[in-house]
Amino acid sequence: MPQPISYEAIRLQGPTGRLADNIIKNWLIGLNETNPAILDIFRDRDVKPYRDLLPWSGEFAGKYITGAYYIWQITHNQELYEYILRFIDQFLACQAEDGYLGCFSKNCRLTGAFSQAPETTGATWDSWGHYHAMYGLMKWYEVTGNDAYWQAVLKIAGLFLNTFYNGKPTLVSTGWSEMNLAVLHT
Repeated sequence: MPQPISYEAIRLQGPTGRLADNIIKNWLIGLNETNPAILDIFRDRDVKPYRDLLPWSGEFAGKYITGAYYIWQITHNQELYEYILRFIDQFLACQAEDGYLGCFSKNCRLTGAFSQAPETTGATWDSWGHYHAMYGLMKWYEVTGNDAYWQAVLKIAGLFLNTFYNGKPTLVSTGWSEMNLAVLHT
């Protein structure tokens, strides 16, 4: 039976090690400062006029923490570790009481509708963004044991159960099933 990868056994050197260091230094650390919209889209999701978002706008914070997790696993860069944990704290501060951690206005949450056009559904990848948030938070929970990360994932899962089950609209009704159904695997 195949054994899982032991990240502790990986120590990058040479060109690959330099590449990892450059990714950490030039992209991962400081991303929030060079691209403040990565979190601002969550903070001002209910502020009018609404941002002109793309269907996938809410996916990047989750993908960022997931990517940083894998780079950290193979480098154990302490500066990256501390930076990402601060980023995650800021990200979790954007989570609504009901568990929503997306970038669309309250009346458009998990409907597939853009905030500017709540009557038109099936256009956003809102669930996809939550999938990436959940996955990244679960990976960092495994490393840190920080219960806040796990509780955020459970709140998102509860939101999905309350939104899409027991005779309510289906997740498929939000459109873009090839992306939005990914949340089912977390």
